[in-house]
Amino acid sequence: MGFAQKKSGGKRIRIITDFLIGAHALEKADRFLTRDRGFYQSYFQELHILSP
Repeated sequence: MGFAQKKSGGKRIRIITDFLIGAHALEKADRFLTRDRGFYQSYFQELHILSP
């Protein structure tokens, strides 16, 4: 999985796959489905994000 698990009360650590997934979606897709809307919106403003 590309997402690091957040420990109770701890800071979530971003790993390279999060950025690779976002960059790939930005270049190859017209929209992106994720539950982590805040992260992808802050780093990939041009990406059209769908959130369930």
